[in-house]
Amino acid sequence: MPLPEPVTAYLHRAAPGPRHARLRAELHANLHQAMLDHRVRGLSEHDAWTAALHDFGPPQAVHAAARPHQRPLRATLTALLLAATLGGAAYATAAQGLLR
Repeated sequence: MPLPEPVTAYLHRAAPGPRHARLRAELHANLHQAMLDHRVRGLSEHDAWTAALHDFGPPQAVHAAARPHQRPLRATLTALLLAATLGGAAYATAAQGLLR
């Protein structure tokens, strides 16, 4: 069964573009589970989807919350390498001061 249009629109606003396809899939799975939870409580499918979207809040908030987890691997590795280099330099400087 195809997704209702408001759900599709929500997913594309919360995780726009092809770059966020995995995030969109994860969000879809969680929204679907929330919808099923509402169905078990007796809501119609339409009302259950509406309630699930309400539970998740504005799509902009979902997108903003996911942003820190989307840092590219290269930038993360560069930051770690820089931190290790600076940490090593600080350790060497401190060790030189102790040896004098």
